[in-house]
Amino acid sequence: PATGLIAALANGPLAMGFTTAVPAGIYGREALTALGLWDRVASQVAEVDNVRSVLTLISRGEAPLGIAYMTDARITDKVDVLARFDPKDHSPIRYVGAALTPRGAEFWARVLGPDGQAALARAGFTQAQR
Repeated sequence: PATGLIAALANGPLAMGFTTAVPAGIYGREALTALGLWDRVASQVAEVDNVRSVLTLISRGEAPLGIAYMTDARITDKVDVLARFDPKDHSPIRYVGAALTPRGAEFWARVLGPDGQAALARAGFTQAQR
């Protein structure tokens, strides 16, 4: 896998979210570090402000590879998913929310209910938890 990544990059950039500020960039750096690849690719990283920008760079041919969430990569037919990081190679990916109003509480009740869970699964997310 390591030689495949290096070969696929050649001298091109690896598109990633900011590795100190954007969650996908932080998780990506953690995974590359765990795999022993960070030091080999760090000088080629093109940091951008969000995952959609990563996908745009790839779809335009401005970067041969990028690191994005699977849920984002699935919504476009302009990129191919070549590999997935093992979840053990990075911190757990979590989205956190809170209900601050009664209407917010209704929203979270729906998300946590059967229809909300089904919608999350269709979009590629794991089950929501309290």
